[in-house]
Amino acid sequence: MAPEQFLDYEIVLLLAKYGEKRVVSGLAGKLGLSPEELQAKLSELNKVKPRTSSRKPVGTSRILESIVAENPEKAPNLGVLLTRFQNKTFLPELKDVRRFFDRNSHPLGRVKSRVAAAPQLFKLLAALDPSALATLCEGDQQKEYSSLGIISDEIMRRNR
Repeated sequence: MAPEQFLDYEIVLLLAKYGEKRVVSGLAGKLGLSPEELQAKLSELNKVKPRTSSRKPVGTSRILESIVAENPEKAPNLGVLLTRFQNKTFLPELKDVRRFFDRNSHPLGRVKSRVAAAPQLFKLLAALDPSALATLCEGDQQKEYSSLGIISDEIMRRNR
């Protein structure tokens, strides 16, 4: 149970046990306010509407469309890599994305998820040679192991 839920339950119990007026006056005393001032502040809080973000996250496919418009000859390979990226068969973990950027000598910056890294990744992929893109598309055809898969195979002494 989340701490917010515990607080909600405790407030409900206090209100049920002592009543609204006694709880408000006790809280007002602890905050150094009069009960009327606290009641006014509480009523102001009900009027305040939370702000919602008007900024929508840009989808990876939308970014790919703009990249494909600039590089139409790379569109099939980029489409394949996008599908594999979304299915987590191409660069399945953030550490894999970071390694890919390191291998290509490009800074990734502070990215907290592989989805957040997608725009930079596909811009980098579009900058690669068409032959390098084709190699990436073919290279992912083979069965890839995650780091945990390799460990489990070693533990179980399975041959690849």
